Amino acid sequence: LTGSTCVVGPVLIALWLALLTSCAPSPLDDPWVAHRPLAQTEATWRPPRLQGDQSAGAGPTLLRAPTGDLPLRESVALALLHSPELASFAWSVRAAEARAIQAGLSPNPRVGYGAENLGGPDGGDLFLRQTVRLSQVIELADKRDKRLRLAHADQRLAGWDYEAQRLAVVTEAARRHVAVVAAQQRVELAQRTLGLVTQVRDIVNQRVEAGVVPSAERDKAPVRVSVERIALDRARHDLAAARQALASTWAGESPTFARAIGDLDDRPVVPDEASLLTRARNHPRLARWEDELEQRRRAVTLARANGVPDVTAGVGLRHFPDADDVAGVVEVSVPVPLIDRNQGRVLEARYELSRAKSLQTAAEATMRRDLAAAHADLAASAFALTTLDGETLPAAQAAFDAANDAFQQGRSDFLDVLDAERTLVDVQRQRIDAREQPYYWLGFRP
Repeated sequence: LTGSTCVVGPVLIALWLALLTSCAPSPLDDPWVAHRPLAQTEATWRPPRLQGDQSAGAGPTLLRAPTGDLPLRESVALALLHSPELASFAWSVRAAEARAIQAGLSPNPRVGYGAENLGGPDGGDLFLRQTVRLSQVIELADKRDKRLRLAHADQRLAGWDYEAQRLAVVTEAARRHVAVVAAQQRVELAQRTLGLVTQVRDIVNQRVEAGVVPSAERDKAPVRVSVERIALDRARHDLAAARQALASTWAGESPTFARAIGDLDDRPVVPDEASLLTRARNHPRLARWEDELEQRRRAVTLARANGVPDVTAGVGLRHFPDADDVAGVVEVSVPVPLIDRNQGRVLEARYELSRAKSLQTAAEATMRRDLAAAHADLAASAFALTTLDGETLPAAQAAFDAANDAFQQGRSDFLDVLDAERTLVDVQRQRIDAREQPYYWLGFRP
């Protein structure tokens, strides 16, 4: 190859320098949202960044099944480290990182080969003219940077989705832990109730044998005993189901802990509803919308940029066999945007931006509705606890004690004892229900 290469060489070098500059990596935004409304100090599993041929199936560390007494904090910590649902959202964050990496890459260069005069002039000697080309699409309108900014916005949204799921895992683990504690108390109440009605049955039998009460009373007491045995069996099955539900939050195959421990006697503090709504704006369901709208705006910007046609530039070498010489080739092409200017995509992106604004308004309305319902439940539970502990339970206990004493002294009927006992047990069960209910509100704490 002769003289023409000295002209083509600098052009090739300049083209490759432009390619290397456009392919330079861009730093990625941190997609993990730092703000955490609940369990801020608890560790959460994050998937590693995979390189090379490392397995993509890497998951959380091996679960160490809890034994002995299980406090609420340990239930939450186990769920954050081993929840398969949360792990799936964590991998979505990593996938968004990978998409951002891909978005920052420029198109690959193309290498082409062409041959002319394959048949030769007049079927005579073959004079094959050969051309080798190197071409590159040059993106205009700053498409790569806009594409990368949109990918970074998608990363932050994936981070918000992860944070919302993290909060859901914390709330659900706490709710199920409290459900186990309440189920344990219901079993204990059912055991005490069964012991109580058994004791009353024995007293009835003794009084029948002594001839103090009619023998017909003997047939009524076993009915109540059988009813309470059924209630105890149901309470035990409910406890087993609640234990399994709690273990499933950390993907445990079966519950290995002895008891879930927690104090449900703490009275819930009912905050002001207006201040609660202000604080709830930190909830991921609302806090994410600033990034959501920014992501839609960047999508509009990218759609407009994609309407600008890109330039394809190429250089090459052409060999002339008849003269045994080589010449440089320079080519430039650009689409003519007469029909497709990406106007449909631009319009779609603008519609999606308007839709996002409507969804933000809907999310705020939904949050206000859920907060009002949660606040009402909390206030009702607080009032119920105050009333039950201060008035209802002492009165029911006194009524049962009086009816039981009167029955043992022969001054009342067995049905009076039965009615007073049933009322006392119902009040005690209502108290357990009221103490469990406020913890469902955990998901709305700031």
